[in-house]
Amino acid sequence: MNVQQLTVDGMNMFFKIVKILGDGACLFSALSYLIHYKVSMAIQIRKAIVRHVCNEWKRFKCLTQGPSGAPYGTKRLYNTEMSKPYTYGSICEVMAAGEIFPYKFQVYQDGSLIAVFGDALQGIRRL
Repeated sequence: MNVQQLTVDGMNMFFKIVKILGDGACLFSALSYLIHYKVSMAIQIRKAIVRHVCNEWKRFKCLTQGPSGAPYGTKRLYNTEMSKPYTYGSICEVMAAGEIFPYKFQVYQDGSLIAVFGDALQGIRRL
């Protein structure tokens, strides 16, 4: 079993690492696994997140990230590109997930907490 040590609230803790295929759908597959304990809901998770970002476009526009790293220029372009099954998601989509799902999402990179989104109504999920 692959585990990683993370510092959570000042305490070192070990967590099981679940490998997700890095195929462009990986963020949505990871969110699907964290929410439903299976990756097969990734498309539905993606659709819900893209819909939320589009509905709240004025707030999210500057947080989106196109292939060049720059924000998407229009809501239509964002919707078209992000609705494709293998377009990579970014921190923008994690933020949107935190607004529409009843979990607190903690994002870790190299063992360090880098971002937190959402409320822990039904628990904490770590990415």
